[in-house]
Amino acid sequence: MPTILFFVSFLCLLFVLCDGKLVALGDLHGDLSATLIALKVTKLIGESQQWIGNDTTLVQTGDIVDRGPDSLAIYSLFRRLKNEAKDSGGNVVMLQGNHELMNYLSYFHYVPRQEMTDSGGFHTRTLLFSPTGSLGSWLRQNPIVFKSHRVVFVHAGLLPSFAAMGIEQLNNQSLSALMPTIELDSQRARQVILDQPVFSGDGPLHTRDLVLGPPVLACQSLVKSLELLEAERMVVGHTPQFQGSILSRCGGRLLVIDTAMSAAYGGIPSALEVADDGVTAVYESHRVPLPLGPPPALFAPPGSETDFLDWF
Repeated sequence: MPTILFFVSFLCLLFVLCDGKLVALGDLHGDLSATLIALKVTKLIGESQQWIGNDTTLVQTGDIVDRGPDSLAIYSLFRRLKNEAKDSGGNVVMLQGNHELMNYLSYFHYVPRQEMTDSGGFHTRTLLFSPTGSLGSWLRQNPIVFKSHRVVFVHAGLLPSFAAMGIEQLNNQSLSALMPTIELDSQRARQVILDQPVFSGDGPLHTRDLVLGPPVLACQSLVKSLELLEAERMVVGHTPQFQGSILSRCGGRLLVIDTAMSAAYGGIPSALEVADDGVTAVYESHRVPLPLGPPPALFAPPGSETDFLDWF
């Protein structure tokens, strides 16, 4: 049996015949209870909150922090699970969100009073999230974009102008700004971050164009981005789906997995499972397949834009 498992793993590595299971979680916003439910229903953790996901990859699309009172506890949980997953052949990928960015900038407007107290107040929390802080030095190294199974994961979305930069350049631009190689005063450090295009209002941490934009334009932009990134789908959080279910748009090519699961919003826990045989929305009581629809006629002639209404 060990010989067979080794041979299968070798084939997956050498020929990319299989990628294994991947689970994605959207915005958690300080709700540890909802986080644990989502991790348990996807069989990533056991009753003792230990990693049981074996070689599964877990992707969290940003915004663990703010609104709810358990952000620091969730970060601690993910830090431990990342180590445990690695020991089992799995992986935990945490992406940057706009609320992580706000905490790097000491914009603590959405931090609950109790968590601000627990983190020692404004000055101590600023140090905690700084490039040399015990939490910031770890979090700031996380990527903006991750790709697996021909699926691109990003917090808010990738418009074509950013997709054209490529995943490596996007992640490098983020890292260079968040982890400067020279010591900067706090004001200069903030400005270096704010000057980066990846952190702009239409950038991958903030845009809502793909989720809320007119369907024709949004889906055209999405497909262009996917072509540039050689991907079939894009998975985002950021824009809460208050109906409590994952939104599928543009024929299943855009999946919005922020189901407002934090108690601060009153949503329900959810997750997305990605495997070689398809993509599934996972809830506490049921699962919903999310098939990929047929590609649209992207460049429809004037007056035929309504054809897109059947496609999202």
